[in-house]
Amino acid sequence: MLFKSHLFYAAQLGLACLFVSAVPLRAQSAAEDIVIVAQLLSGLNKSGQAGTSILSQARLAKLPYDRLDAALSAQSSFSLFRRIPSLSANPTIQGATLRGIGPNGAGRANVLLDGAPLNDPFGNWVNWSAIPVSSLNEVLIERGGRPLSGGAGALSGQIALETAVRERGQTLSLAGSTLAGFDGALSHASQHGDTQVIASVSGGRRDGYILIPERQRGPADVSTESYNAAANFKIAVPISSGWRAALQLRGFTEGRDNGLAGAVNSTDGFDGSLRFTRTSGSNGRQDSPAQSGQWGADILLYGQVRQFDNLFTATDAARAETRPVLDQFSVPAHAVGARVQFDRHWRSGSQTLLLGQFDARSGETREAFRNLGAGFTRERRAGGNQQLYGLGVLHREQLLETVRLNAGVRVDISRLSDGARTEIDTVSGAVLRDDEFAARSDTEPNGELSLVWTPQPAWLLNARGYTGYRMPSLNEFFRPFRVGNDITEANPLLENERLRGVDIGIAYEPLTGQFVRLTLFRNWLKDAVANISIAGTAGGFIAPCGFVPSGGSCRQRGNLEQVSIAGVELETGLQITKALRMEGFYGYTDATVDAAPAAPQVLDNQLPQVPRHRASLSVFWAPIAAPVTASAIVRGQSAQFDDDLNMRRLDGFITLDGSIQWQVMRRLSLRAAVINLLDVEIEAGKTATGLITRGQPLTASLALQLNF
Repeated sequence: MLFKSHLFYAAQLGLACLFVSAVPLRAQSAAEDIVIVAQLLSGLNKSGQAGTSILSQARLAKLPYDRLDAALSAQSSFSLFRRIPSLSANPTIQGATLRGIGPNGAGRANVLLDGAPLNDPFGNWVNWSAIPVSSLNEVLIERGGRPLSGGAGALSGQIALETAVRERGQTLSLAGSTLAGFDGALSHASQHGDTQVIASVSGGRRDGYILIPERQRGPADVSTESYNAAANFKIAVPISSGWRAALQLRGFTEGRDNGLAGAVNSTDGFDGSLRFTRTSGSNGRQDSPAQSGQWGADILLYGQVRQFDNLFTATDAARAETRPVLDQFSVPAHAVGARVQFDRHWRSGSQTLLLGQFDARSGETREAFRNLGAGFTRERRAGGNQQLYGLGVLHREQLLETVRLNAGVRVDISRLSDGARTEIDTVSGAVLRDDEFAARSDTEPNGELSLVWTPQPAWLLNARGYTGYRMPSLNEFFRPFRVGNDITEANPLLENERLRGVDIGIAYEPLTGQFVRLTLFRNWLKDAVANISIAGTAGGFIAPCGFVPSGGSCRQRGNLEQVSIAGVELETGLQITKALRMEGFYGYTDATVDAAPAAPQVLDNQLPQVPRHRASLSVFWAPIAAPVTASAIVRGQSAQFDDDLNMRRLDGFITLDGSIQWQVMRRLSLRAAVINLLDVEIEAGKTATGLITRGQPLTASLALQLNF
């Protein structure tokens, strides 16, 4: 099933390459930085509007975090599904979301690196360890549905990462932490005539920490020991007048213990992209102002290969011994795709963008299950293929000198095909289940309309309405999972999620870097995919989960008719003195199940893992010409629930993080950082029997960076 579909997708990608090669090219021009898709598609929103945040390279360097997901969690309404950072979290709950949109762990924000998707083709999660923070030039966070710039799946927004660009030189960084771990990275940049080459390698190993609090743990609880390694190569060349090309190749591997003896997971991945860009400035130059009649293009082709495996274990009541209960020994996935954009400036000062997208994903889970004590006796294979075709147009019109209109429409066709689930008894060889699911297609029209008013140079007001949709991931359709004795079944009959939303924002920026931004938002998510509880803790045989141990639960992914998410976001920045700066973020989110005829037990409940209140306060101290700088971040969240029945309450928390950096000499710097300085117990999960999973404890680290 996978082999045939991959040949078909490779043929489609080859045709796309032929199309690109047919684009007329002109004489060679001087080398310039590559413009990324995220900048082009999101350029209309990089003007300080409410709901949009930008983290520069300088800002990222001041933060005490060495993982991007931790840096994002402290700066906006970004979250993974649980309060566990990617350092120790299972990859399957590392899907990114913004504003609490979504009642399960699937990522509902698109994450891009230089325009190419980072979301896993099978589960839509992100392998954050493969993205060294030091390799990034800028992070653009766009909260709220982005049907035009983000396309299908960007229900909660988009996170666009831009690779750092240096003319030449090498950077070496080494770090160690109290989690008995080390990290290292080496990067190289060089200029060869008009050709730019960037290469980097990074990796690390950590003993991690035990997820269960000391008062509850037993001999079976082990540290979340992990390893990771990644390599990246990028070459950018001018190929014709106004045209540039960039080839980027990335590979990574990571693995970790899941916190119980014998429970492990690992991921291997490879990404590649080929990109052609032409900016709409005069003569195609990026540093030239856009001119009437000029057109630009951005054509991106990409591919992804993933291999994931995950072994689940269960333990006895005394947490003394474990046994394997589900071995997903191979979960291969592949994707190919293309993003195309053409934009044109008109004499009136308006701008029109034509957008195209093609994605094809394929994957399956191969697993052994039903271990009653003498080993696994059954095997399962389940998976399928997904295709997405999208076309859209986005227009920007300057209605008045102070009023701008952005309007766009998009039509997507999604298709699920070759869905199958087979189960066999490995002892007798009998086929217990052999299901084939009919192919299905959906056509989804969506749009976006916004008005931006700047009555004074320091003021900006905007209102935006939008719709969007997301096809469930192959993971949600076909892959079951287990956490301890809690079992969650897949569902190949899930419907697409559909979103309607409105944002109203006001921003005040009297001076550069001094700002207040306030956003009110409301979203309605139809057919929201959730992990719906089927039975309680009695144990025994419960369809469709099979045998559920006492104290466990049975859930299945299903659609909730409607959930609503309403909230407020407040961002502030204040330069108190030349050396002292403060920034704050506060978010209020009310995420509630409005209608659920198929699951009345969750009606009016709060969505799991979504706190009502989230806040952070950052203080940066950077004296001019001084060799020492410092930062401190206080962040906190209110209580939230771990389950759809709202029976497992997770307490709120407040933590303190900080760092001190010392520029020892021009090319050498040191940084000392601490996470969770007060060692607060962060409740990240809770079972039906009250067993707690905790977030990152007190962690200190020391890092060295050498430029040469």
